[in-house]
Amino acid sequence: MNKAFDELIEALKKNRECPWSKELDLDTMKREILSEAKEVADEIDKKDYEALKDELGDLLMDTIHTAIICEEQGLFKAKEIFEKPKEKLHRRKPGIFGDKVVTTKEEAMRHWKEAKEQEIGRASCRERV
Repeated sequence: MNKAFDELIEALKKNRECPWSKELDLDTMKREILSEAKEVADEIDKKDYEALKDELGDLLMDTIHTAIICEEQGLFKAKEIFEKPKEKLHRRKPGIFGDKVVTTKEEAMRHWKEAKEQEIGRASCRERV
């Protein structure tokens, strides 16, 4: 999977050489991502899993493409979008990745919510500084 993933990233970076792709910006990508997310939802509703696979690929492609645009603008490194979800998962799932024992769905959801509230609290503190 790493090889396919690396190849996709390299292809999307090369794609930025295309005059049409060069003109894409964050506002354009926002609209593309929303459109693709709707298409993903539609295929789930239809239970068309072959089409769902295609639409998930399109959503992934637009997400990575957006991260590449952000990197070009010096906003953050594209690879950071792959690091952050893993870190968040580890924080929010201590029954899987930490030392807590979680035996029920309710406990798992409580840990997730508590971690998320702490993250939001930290973000609010950063905004006030």
